[in-house]
Amino acid sequence: MNKQIKVGLCFDFDDTLCEDSTTAFLEGLGFKGKEFWQEIQKEIEEGYDPILAYMNRLILLARRKKYKTA
Repeated sequence: MNKQIKVGLCFDFDDTLCEDSTTAFLEGLGFKGKEFWQEIQKEIEEGYDPILAYMNRLILLARRKKYKTA
């Protein structure tokens, strides 16, 4: 009999619980946090919502698989 294991993952993407956890997450994947946020700032200046801008960028990065794997 195969036993299913359920896993839940919680992450503080809006940094309300821990200071700058998103940058630490990005750097853990091999990205340069400062460069990431500079790109996001450009999008914000163009009118994007800050949270949606960086969440969308995370999705795009995941789709491109441009991160290091363990």
